[in-house]
Amino acid sequence: MRVPRCCRVAEDLQGERARRHEHWQQRLERARYEAARAERQYRAVEPENRLVARTLEQDWEAALAAQDQLEAEYARCMASEPTALSAEERTRIRQLAGDLPALWTAETTGNDERQAIVRLLVERVIVTVVDDSEQVAVEVHWIGGHHTRERLTRPVARLEQLSTYPELAARVLC
Repeated sequence: MRVPRCCRVAEDLQGERARRHEHWQQRLERARYEAARAERQYRAVEPENRLVARTLEQDWEAALAAQDQLEAEYARCMASEPTALSAEERTRIRQLAGDLPALWTAETTGNDERQAIVRLLVERVIVTVVDDSEQVAVEVHWIGGHHTRERLTRPVARLEQLSTYPELAARVLC
């Protein structure tokens, strides 16, 4: 069975979350190391060297403060991350992806939701006016890589903009 793109995106997000978590762990480990190193330096100094001891104590306190700040940032970052999709949510997404027309026409689906669905499905739309005429070429690039091309007719401001204007003018003048 083909995995819907939304589930692949969720898996990609999970992998990105794991990489970000690992990066945070490395930063935290580095901060802990720096604090422990500053403590070792402070404890190794002779008490008679008050000026050196005072400087090393300040360095140690700064390292501890940096560690605390980083841990608080990490906690805020982890709290703000969305949770991973459960198996039940993945199953429901697969069902909805398989029955998109029913989702689109459902009475409970409003225009905002339809707009969100289109944003999830369409990568970009290219609209090109053909020779300043009423003819418009529309190309839709869908998320899965499929392209749809369509020609539409648009209203024009002047008769000269019609693609059939030369024939119309010739018929009128005859």
